[in-house]
Amino acid sequence: MLIQSEKHYMKSLLALFLLSAIVVGTAHGATYDICTGASTLTMPDGAVIDVWGFGIDTTGTPGDPCNVTVPGPTIRLNAGDSSLRVNLRNELNVYVGLHILGQQLVTNNGPMWGGASGDRPDLTARVHSFTHHARPNGGKAAFKWGTDQNPFRPGTYMLQSSTNPAIQVNMGLSAPVIKDAAAGVAYADNPSIPGDQSVPYTRDIVLVFQEIDVGLHSDPAGFPVINREPEYFLINGRAYPDPDLDPVNPGMGLNPGDRLLVRFINAGAMTHLPELIGGDMILVAEDGYLRNYPQRTCGIDLYSAKTADVIYEVPGTPVTLPVIDGRLRLSNAGGENGGMLVYFNLGGDDVEIFRTGYVVSAGELRVFATSSAQPSAQLVVAGYGPMVFAPNETPPQYKGVFPGVARPDAVRVISDQGGTDTALVP
Repeated sequence: MLIQSEKHYMKSLLALFLLSAIVVGTAHGATYDICTGASTLTMPDGAVIDVWGFGIDTTGTPGDPCNVTVPGPTIRLNAGDSSLRVNLRNELNVYVGLHILGQQLVTNNGPMWGGASGDRPDLTARVHSFTHHARPNGGKAAFKWGTDQNPFRPGTYMLQSSTNPAIQVNMGLSAPVIKDAAAGVAYADNPSIPGDQSVPYTRDIVLVFQEIDVGLHSDPAGFPVINREPEYFLINGRAYPDPDLDPVNPGMGLNPGDRLLVRFINAGAMTHLPELIGGDMILVAEDGYLRNYPQRTCGIDLYSAKTADVIYEVPGTPVTLPVIDGRLRLSNAGGENGGMLVYFNLGGDDVEIFRTGYVVSAGELRVFATSSAQPSAQLVVAGYGPMVFAPNETPPQYKGVFPGVARPDAVRVISDQGGTDTALVP
């Protein structure tokens, strides 16, 4: 009897152990509710462009407005998430499907063929969606990538429309997707290769490159894509001199020795060449695949739908460095000083212009700014002159008053400690 009791006891312990292992080992997944809709973007020259975009679906109710952005909201998975599920509500008047290049879509019921219904197999027509899709005007569909056996891989990716992507992705239907290997580690070490290939970082930022052809955005249904000739070139849905691009990382608080991970995504149809002017960067991964050996470079080829991860090592001396498209897409509808240009503050002063003004009768330009290094920092309004620190103001701030000048479209404030900011003059 004692032996039988011991056997029963051991079986019970084994059962409890296996149950606990199952519970502890249960994989988790991320779920996002996303909607599509129409909106507009205003270019620096005042042109208003029609766009489509993704937004976070806060209601799930067909017909409710969708607050969209271009690019769409960044989707982040936790390191332990084995899958990503996206519940899509489509408020556009066209079918919309989803896919992520480099990840397994396990719920794919496509492709979808042309036809009156939009989802009836018709072998005489072209495929119009690579995956299943959500019907127009409030239709819904669910998409899932990754399983417990084949989990969602760490890396930087792009969620994009799988339906007529030549039109829909260019109209703005894309969003960054990010999964880290661990907290503060973008990619894990490859144990089969000598050395440490892991990619730890201090902070990260996403830069999405894309273009706008005014004709396509004015008439997406009838525009011949083969004739596409973009007039505007955007980073994160904005073209220079938009103040959100100078700097593109305000308030990030980088210190010497920190590692800034920049996740480049090309949501356009053209190849771009991100270049760091005055410094270099370390290319660590492409399309979500860790490079066996990092490459130090000043520029990278960013093909259509491609992603690339680079590390900027923050120098000991604060510095502001520009990143441009090396293919010189640096214009807004042919105008100078625009397009794909952003500025990074690397360990420098965090300057913020919080108010500008211009007095017509006196021809007087007024600029007000703050600095994370005030009052020791010296601020200058580019092209106009120095600013004066006013400690008794609320909040303490710098003032620049410049009489007898013509009204500029924008002003740029530069700190002697590495910071900069640009603002439009109302």
